[in-house]
Amino acid sequence: MPSNSEKIEQLKKKLQEYYESRGIIPGEQFCCKNQDKCPGELSRGMQCHIGSRYGEKMRIVVASLDCGNGGADTIEDRTRNVVSDAEGNNRNPHMRGTFKSLALFFDEQAPNNLVHYMAMINTCKCCRKGTSDHLPEEYYRNCSEYTLSELLVLKPDVILFQGKFAPIGCQDYLSEIESIDDEEVRQNLRLFRYQDILCYAVICIHPAARGRQIERRNHFYDTILPKIAEYIKNHPVILTPAGV
Repeated sequence: MPSNSEKIEQLKKKLQEYYESRGIIPGEQFCCKNQDKCPGELSRGMQCHIGSRYGEKMRIVVASLDCGNGGADTIEDRTRNVVSDAEGNNRNPHMRGTFKSLALFFDEQAPNNLVHYMAMINTCKCCRKGTSDHLPEEYYRNCSEYTLSELLVLKPDVILFQGKFAPIGCQDYLSEIESIDDEEVRQNLRLFRYQDILCYAVICIHPAARGRQIERRNHFYDTILPKIAEYIKNHPVILTPAGV
């Protein structure tokens, strides 16, 4: 049986092969079939972060709006930058909120440990050059094919969709869990079903939400998400991939 490190290398190889087949390669033009629908001065070719211990515990994929270092990282670059951020003392609000979220699912609090258990993808593979501002809604819808393909490789148990645009490309595969009694949990927790994946999807307020959203953000991360994490940990039966 392969070790977890060997499994991670296999996942990376599958992802790299997929990225190369679609031209999602930093420094090269992203040969996207929707390119004409997504004009602008964009950095193209964002790849994902996959932690060195992903799969040892619950498989959590963070599906983010944020571009990450200008939107043109390889898997190795992205992982190096995400791990470096976790080990530093000046994390941005997005990553602080991400690690706070992960701590609810794992018996671990330290970001420099949590970062190795997660994978992080971007639900839009392009971003504006020179700014971290996220793109309009339709860009995330246009990238749905790429997001779904990444998820097929990563086979998550839980997806944390960060921000209102993040789940758009997966919307057709999300369904409510009507049996949940707690209204706040029911409003923010979904089942994600796509091909051989059946997992939980959490619809999160973006961790870096500002202005009028601060109160809602704080309530979500302090009150709602802990209840969601507890529900997921107590109901593991539906975390089995479909067909198994």
